[in-house]
Amino acid sequence: MTSFSGLLSSASLLRRGAFILGYTLLASVLTVVLLRLLLSPTASSYRVHWEAHLMVWVYALVVVGLLQLLEWWQRRRGRWMHSAAAYGRLMGWGALLCGPVLLALEFGTEALIWHKYRFLTAEGSLRGYEITREAMLTMLTYLLIGNPYLLLRYLREESLVQQQLRETEKRRREAELRALQQHVNPHFLFNSLHVLGALIGPDNDPAQQYLARLAHLYRQRLRQARQDVVLLEDELTDLNDLLYLLTIRFGSAYEFRQDIRCPQRLTDSLVPPAAVQELLHNAVKHNDASPTQPLVITLTVLPDSLEVSNARRAAPPHAAGTGGGLENLRARLHLLTERPLVVEATPTLFRVELPLIPLIAHHEPTP
Repeated sequence: MTSFSGLLSSASLLRRGAFILGYTLLASVLTVVLLRLLLSPTASSYRVHWEAHLMVWVYALVVVGLLQLLEWWQRRRGRWMHSAAAYGRLMGWGALLCGPVLLALEFGTEALIWHKYRFLTAEGSLRGYEITREAMLTMLTYLLIGNPYLLLRYLREESLVQQQLRETEKRRREAELRALQQHVNPHFLFNSLHVLGALIGPDNDPAQQYLARLAHLYRQRLRQARQDVVLLEDELTDLNDLLYLLTIRFGSAYEFRQDIRCPQRLTDSLVPPAAVQELLHNAVKHNDASPTQPLVITLTVLPDSLEVSNARRAAPPHAAGTGGGLENLRARLHLLTERPLVVEATPTLFRVELPLIPLIAHHEPTP
């Protein structure tokens, strides 16, 4: 059975296809009329043949297709950012790509279908004037078709960005309201931890270490409360405190392994605050383990993502919840990057892939 999201995706593709079809038909008609007006010295010499409409419509499809391909390629490389400058660069790259393609299509069609060779003399040499003239007309055709298309794309995406910003602002205010409603005075919390440390006494070193790590972890959480992203290196450093607390609590029931395959990503990539900690909490919360049957949780830093994986076990008796932590992380990522949180759940394996946000692609400096 087709899922609701699948239906939405199909409907979106149909709408985009209908828009491209309608736009290319309209753009080709207007382009042919304008070019014929420019090339016809008198009204009596104005003629438009159906072959011209068909060819220019094919040109329009090629232009729109190549522009979409270039945009997809830039998004795929993670270098796309919505701005007028980005669309300007896309227009320039499109001219470099579409110009030769349309020119080759023009001369190739004439040679293969109508057996005309306007670009060659009787002796077989190239006609410089004909090639230059067709190149200029081809570039004019590209500008008449490509410019309005990119302008419409820019306005459409600008509308979506503004809508997303309004939704983000609404969510931020709701989050601030919830935080105020559930606010715990940090001074009271840290004073209570200091009092607890005094009650424990200086001779109980394990308890003092536990309190120190707990206080440091909460201090970092408070410091990052208003940050959208943090450096991956800082996130993994804070993770050491959490691993220490979990080890004290569960002993050797959970074994944590780190596989840093791309060390450079530690200093040039960003993640949402406490994202990796949430993934570890999720693994511990939903998988039973014991010192005799420990659960191995592996954290792997890949070229463009961070992966947390573990073997699937039965949930411990105290486990509760509906996966709200992962949904919250998914929602936060949606506001920061186009790449989604990937969750793979099989009968024997649970794996979560967290996309890394390139430092150079983030439009705001990390505090």
